[in-house]
Amino acid sequence: MYSKIVIGIALFFAFSTISLGQCYPDRHNTSNSNMWKSCIRSMCPNEDRGFTHWIMYSLEESKYLGEMQLWNLNDPEDLKNGIKDFTVDVSVDGTNWVEALSSTLEVSNGHSIYEGGVVGNLDGIEAKYIIISSISNQGGWGCVGFSEVKIELMDKPCGSPNLVFDENHQSKTKYWALNRIESHGNVAPDQSLDYFAGKEIELLNDFEVKKGASFEANIQPCPDNH
Repeated sequence: MYSKIVIGIALFFAFSTISLGQCYPDRHNTSNSNMWKSCIRSMCPNEDRGFTHWIMYSLEESKYLGEMQLWNLNDPEDLKNGIKDFTVDVSVDGTNWVEALSSTLEVSNGHSIYEGGVVGNLDGIEAKYIIISSISNQGGWGCVGFSEVKIELMDKPCGSPNLVFDENHQSKTKYWALNRIESHGNVAPDQSLDYFAGKEIELLNDFEVKKGASFEANIQPCPDNH
């Protein structure tokens, strides 16, 4: 079971500068008031990001996060300030952060039927706080913003039947799959990583647990409630 939450102005917890937002099902208009936009860098709550353009959302309680969809700035006169490369950091306590996603959003078309795009899947990671931090915008300088974001909220962590990880997909601490997990790459020193799958976990030849790391592979069904 899962639901889809539209994260808008009612859930804004903190931000790097002024933010305005209004959400529309499936498409977004071209108004320059229906957006979040930052023109002044400030220190991110995840201090590893330093001074940047960022926005943080706070949920009422911790949830397991799934697919993420994002709409870029859609004002035809402001497309260059739309977000391009960005990261998504999450936390259950607002203090300890992990990177859940690094992705890119294409420039919008500036039309009233613009429908945004899916930018990734958060693979059932648990979070109460969500930060979107900009790395670059569409024009290369200036302000940064986007119009709307939607994230699936799952009742349990097994959001995907199967998960396949490459060497760069080891940023979280726990991964759940309903059936199967396949993994390449390394578990870095000082990292703790747990896999949970209902049927099978395959660690390929290039998978390695580095000295100082902690790793567990668990075959068990997804919990009914979390």
